[in-house]
Amino acid sequence: MTNRRPIGLTGPPPASERARPPSPGPGTDGGHRAASAVAVGAGHRCAASRAADWVETDRPARGTRVPKLCDDPSCVPSVRKCGPGQTLGSAPPRTRSEASRHQRRQRCRLRLVSEVSVAVPSDTRVRPRVLIEEWLPVTELGIESVRESAPIPGQFPKLKTLHVWWARRPLVASAGAILTSLLPAWTPELAERFADTPELANEAAYRKWVLTMCGILGDPIGARNTKAAAVARGERLKDNPYTYKPAFKNNPSAKHLKLLHEVLNDTWGHHPNLLDPTAGGGSIPFQALRYRLSTFAGDLNAVAIAILRSGVEIPAKYGADLQSDLKKWGEILCDRLRVKLAKFFPFGSGEQVTNYIWARTIACPATEKPVPLVGDWSLRRASKGKPAVAVKLHTHTHTHTFVSNIDRGVG
Repeated sequence: MTNRRPIGLTGPPPASERARPPSPGPGTDGGHRAASAVAVGAGHRCAASRAADWVETDRPARGTRVPKLCDDPSCVPSVRKCGPGQTLGSAPPRTRSEASRHQRRQRCRLRLVSEVSVAVPSDTRVRPRVLIEEWLPVTELGIESVRESAPIPGQFPKLKTLHVWWARRPLVASAGAILTSLLPAWTPELAERFADTPELANEAAYRKWVLTMCGILGDPIGARNTKAAAVARGERLKDNPYTYKPAFKNNPSAKHLKLLHEVLNDTWGHHPNLLDPTAGGGSIPFQALRYRLSTFAGDLNAVAIAILRSGVEIPAKYGADLQSDLKKWGEILCDRLRVKLAKFFPFGSGEQVTNYIWARTIACPATEKPVPLVGDWSLRRASKGKPAVAVKLHTHTHTHTFVSNIDRGVG
């Protein structure tokens, strides 16, 4: 039920909304008007709240009316509901069957009304229009999400690689969703309130600042187009067209964090909290903590809770103090695994193995020895003066075994 004038709004209503008294009860022709009413009474029952000053709702045909509140801030309203088939000031239904019929008719409508006290805050504002309702950098976030998912050797572990979980959300996409859902849409009034802040001077600067907060420190669209054009020409770029690290690696600066909190406090009147009731692998709460936001996360799955505790909660609680413990116990774990897995990953004396090739095997019909099922043993094709490299099997007929070597220049 939506009122033309919010219940929590203080001050007298405009003249156009000054109401008339409630509609009368059932007529004498036997037909009863299906109606329900929600009454708002005051704790101290001032004269204004006792007066029959009503504001019609969007459904006047159903006889629903909400009284206007007085200007006294100590006037705390409470909500009560009238009986079935009854408006304020009207008589109850005349028969039991009539009351039952109207009660069934109004059950769903009256379910929204409970007999509880409703505290009206002194500062009641309409929710501001947030940025995601007008703009979301989908293209930029999509490009950076692809960069984030790329397996780059030697990079520090991402949150998604610490533990397997379904439907992992990219951190940069989570950052964009969080910021655009909390930050207000740009307006000239916002720029006036932050007159000394160039990031909010105009809409273009504001959006660029949001991208910077997401970790996008360059032009991903231009870089992607440059790379695509080079591929279409059959050329290989000498330099990486992306002049900045992937967005998920870039933390916001202290200056930008301070400005973010100032804008959020100006918009909402307080420091907003972020809730993710189905956090899963923790991408959204992890990114929210990077923005120093009060974050609450949960999940129904116990594995997800363990991931959230180990990947989000504990690092956020202890920070850099965990580094020495992680290094110590990580080395102990790796030493134990090396001993247990050494027989599955053989290597010769003085060798440093970087990769292993896995293959399924079947028993040879003649020797009953295992034979790997590999269709192509090539490691590199010959191109631009570089010789081909491939794995070659050398069998020993007297022992019925084989060994593999890497041959260069093979056809």
